[in-house]
Amino acid sequence: MKVNSWRDQQESFSFLNEKNTAPDPRPPFDALELSRLAAQGIYIGTSSWKYRGWEGMIYRGGYSSEAQFQRQSLREYTSYLPSVGVDFTFYTWPMPDMMNYLVEATPENFRLCPKVTKRITMDKFPQIPSYGKWAGKENPDFLDVELFKEQFLNPIQTLGSRIGGLFFEFTQLQETQLPKLERFFSEIPREITYSIEIRSPELITKKFYSLLRTLKLSPAFNSWSRMPFIRDQWKLYAGSGAMEDNTPLFVRALLRPGRSYDEAVRFFQPYNSIKDSFPEVRTDIVNIVREAKKQNRKCFIFINNRLEGSAPHTIGAIMQELNAN
Repeated sequence: MKVNSWRDQQESFSFLNEKNTAPDPRPPFDALELSRLAAQGIYIGTSSWKYRGWEGMIYRGGYSSEAQFQRQSLREYTSYLPSVGVDFTFYTWPMPDMMNYLVEATPENFRLCPKVTKRITMDKFPQIPSYGKWAGKENPDFLDVELFKEQFLNPIQTLGSRIGGLFFEFTQLQETQLPKLERFFSEIPREITYSIEIRSPELITKKFYSLLRTLKLSPAFNSWSRMPFIRDQWKLYAGSGAMEDNTPLFVRALLRPGRSYDEAVRFFQPYNSIKDSFPEVRTDIVNIVREAKKQNRKCFIFINNRLEGSAPHTIGAIMQELNAN
């Protein structure tokens, strides 16, 4: 039988057909328009998906238990959005049962972008009690090729064609570590698209983007506390000559520059409405999407609740601007 949409594909998920009489959600964006963009290689989604504050707009609500919501949420999400970031793999290695769940809960044309576990991307453990004896010490597994292949790359192969790309988040990458970065990416398998997200503003230079081009890595333009605006990152990227490449583009709109993560969590929960509009970043994202379409280039956009207060509403605002003119 020919499948025409994500909603068509959802009908085969009998393992999640639990009784729920709540009304259908009403997302603050046109899901059909998002699917049309995805068909052109432009995937717009959120950085994660398990938020009860989205009930009524992404999720039906009326769940009999938290366990039911946890089982059903991703399937419901895929009815309206074509892609999602998989952030939980940043905190723990991808386990087979979770990888199997991601496959069972998503249609084949859905795209998952896992974040590489911080045991690989963190050079030094934070000085906090949860790290025990390792608190404040150097991480011996930083950019360990064999550990990455065995503990991360092998398990996620289960996701197959659903993988849109892998995020490597480096929170404190230093220029002196770039040679090690080069060695790492020259030694690992390259069948999957890798995207590099850094949060070190001093490294946002034409030289850095030229290095990514040499290594055939995709930059992840991001909005974060200490980072320059996305438009400034894009300007340096475009000036580096990397625009001539055809690697996919990635955007992670996470926080307004100058705002801390903890402040955003306190201010924005339960993430069901926009509480602090940030139109500048929306325009930056729209411009990148338009450039990707012009170049016939794949592009993945991930929006976080902590950017404005509600990722689905931010997506709605982005789509409205994208469709204007």
